[in-house]
Amino acid sequence: MNRSLREALARFPDGLPLLDPIEDMKITEASFLDTVRRVESLEEQLLRHPLHSSPELSTEYSAYSRRLALDEKAKQLSGKIRAASLDQGMVSQLKRMKRVLRRLGLATAEDVITMKGRYGGRGLGRGGESLCAPPWHCLFYLSLFFFFCSYVCLFVCTRLFVFAQLTQLIR
Repeated sequence: MNRSLREALARFPDGLPLLDPIEDMKITEASFLDTVRRVESLEEQLLRHPLHSSPELSTEYSAYSRRLALDEKAKQLSGKIRAASLDQGMVSQLKRMKRVLRRLGLATAEDVITMKGRYGGRGLGRGGESLCAPPWHCLFYLSLFFFFCSYVCLFVCTRLFVFAQLTQLIR
């Protein structure tokens, strides 16, 4: 193996020659031949372009690379602006939520959650808020769900009975 490497280096002191895929490797697929022709035509177009032999190529290239860097920086800054506006939207949504909590009596004016708010918040998302709510709140829910199907109204009515049973168990 070592001997054949030495022989190859002795034959080609400038390095190994490149193989032609069509002549040396006998590749005859139509798609490959089309791709090779396309690459050759693009290389010819690049060599014929006036900027290829222009002495201003290095200055043009450095200006273009600066422009790409500035474009990337602009994208980063616009992402930061978008994130900041999203944060601002979340802050305004939080303010609206606090206002609703205050109007329902679940929080004080200083944004302190009341006992009623604590019990109402424990089961949020599971239907537990109506379980812990007094019957008059369930009637309020019932009036809201007047336009919904009978199953929803039945759900609220059963919560009325569960609340009554819970209050009897607690006493």
